[in-house]
Amino acid sequence: MLLTDPWLSPIAHHARFRFAAQIQVPSAWDSTTALMVLVETLLAAVQQINWDQTQERMTRLEGLYERASLFRRGGKG
Repeated sequence: MLLTDPWLSPIAHHARFRFAAQIQVPSAWDSTTALMVLVETLLAAVQQINWDQTQERMTRLEGLYERASLFRRGGKG
């Protein structure tokens, strides 16, 4: 699967699925908003399809973060 801009990456012909998103906006900078929406939508779908595995991994990761004192709320740690 490939997420790319409307001009398609040169590797696009190798991808089974291609999602091309608009990145041009009326400013000096290209926007990644459309690509991020695609990524987050795909992640949500995979999470829902595989919830049992996803929940187990998330619980394990949260435990590791807690034990490692990473990402403490309130900036204290």
